[in-house]
Amino acid sequence: MDIKKQEILSIQHYFQLKPVSCIVVSGDIDSFFTAKTLEPIKIGSRIIKGDPIIIGALQNNNEVEVTGGRVIAVNDAEGHIIVSPDKIYDSEDRRKFERYPVSLSGNITCHKSGGKREDAYIKDMSHAGFCVYSKADLHSGDNVEVDIYLHNNVFNICGTIMRKSVSYGRYEYGIQTVYKDKSSMYSIRDFLDKLLINDKEVIKKHLLKDFRIGTL
Repeated sequence: MDIKKQEILSIQHYFQLKPVSCIVVSGDIDSFFTAKTLEPIKIGSRIIKGDPIIIGALQNNNEVEVTGGRVIAVNDAEGHIIVSPDKIYDSEDRRKFERYPVSLSGNITCHKSGGKREDAYIKDMSHAGFCVYSKADLHSGDNVEVDIYLHNNVFNICGTIMRKSVSYGRYEYGIQTVYKDKSSMYSIRDFLDKLLINDKEVIKKHLLKDFRIGTL
């Protein structure tokens, strides 16, 4: 994704019911950029440094290119969001199962660690696994359950922590999905496929609306 100054973007954050329209005021895709929101919305009270977001940009053919990123800082007074976009890898560097950016909230539970439910924020997903941020201090090899909130629904996925690191004051976990049976495998894959299609369509409609009403 080639992000330019004055470009209109759509940013989706898990606490928003719909994307937020922004215009790029500085920066670039290789490091971080600052975007000014084009809608009267209070962003700082619910957006936390390091939160996952989805970034959508409209291409010349009216198709939408989507990538993930993280919030670096917010400034309510000026309506600014500073964003660190994810690095775009060449095709030969991609994983066997491509990970798709998401911005979802939920809970993570590890029964081995007492079964306490902790807040979790899902950054990307694939048919094989997903990336989660949480303050819960767990360990590689732990089996966990993750409840993902989507509108009024809760979707449960079981997995094993394969990777652990620290990012913006929270733990970042790479979790491999554990399918209980073929039915759960098809159910989770269907959920993910529909989620990705829906997110892209919502972002596309939002961007096209901005261009039709002359935001530029």
